[in-house]
Amino acid sequence: MRNSNLFLGLAILAAALILIIYGVAALSPINPKPAGIADTERSLTPLDAPTVTFGNPTKGPKDAKAVVYVFGDYQCAPCAEFEAALQQMLADFPNDVRLVWKDMPNSAQHPEAINAAVAARCADEQGGFWQYHDVLMQNQGSLGSKNYVPFAAQLGLDLQTFQSCYDDKRTQPLVQRDYDEGQRLKIDSTPYIFVNKRRVTGAISYEQLRGFVAAAIAETAAPAPQN
Repeated sequence: MRNSNLFLGLAILAAALILIIYGVAALSPINPKPAGIADTERSLTPLDAPTVTFGNPTKGPKDAKAVVYVFGDYQCAPCAEFEAALQQMLADFPNDVRLVWKDMPNSAQHPEAINAAVAARCADEQGGFWQYHDVLMQNQGSLGSKNYVPFAAQLGLDLQTFQSCYDDKRTQPLVQRDYDEGQRLKIDSTPYIFVNKRRVTGAISYEQLRGFVAAAIAETAAPAPQN
């Protein structure tokens, strides 16, 4: 009887371990932290400046003198408010500025932030990222799974392709990559901006943004010192 009980106990323990392993594997890789975006428990190599890699949505010339990186969240009200300043910047510096979007979803405070980011990247598969991005920012109060396909329909995207991408969460690794980069940069709020390598926190005014951009352009255009 003692051997039977021991065998039964070991079997229950093994089954429990299998369930735990399966449950951990099924978790979303984007870790929601109740204290904010930053996840200090993860061991990630620090970065000094953001990067532009394959899959990052951009606007502006590739050889721009100033690159403006925006780490944002589609349910972040200041991020939506900052859009006007970014559009004005692109209009005022059409040949000298490149805008790069980086997803930094704060799922602890914004339950639809990850889903919205995934949906925008699905639109990007059809060349519609920036249009979809604008729709999300303009409809922050209506974000939800029932509306992502109708948003795509407004833009004339292929709905079957979009739906398949969204249902499969095919673009979530791209969102995860930006999020991890944000952690490596110690970003703790959104919007968070880099103008080249200069950090700028918060939804600053357009006048402030213009000043940072103009300074970056001047620094890049300045001739190298002679030895």
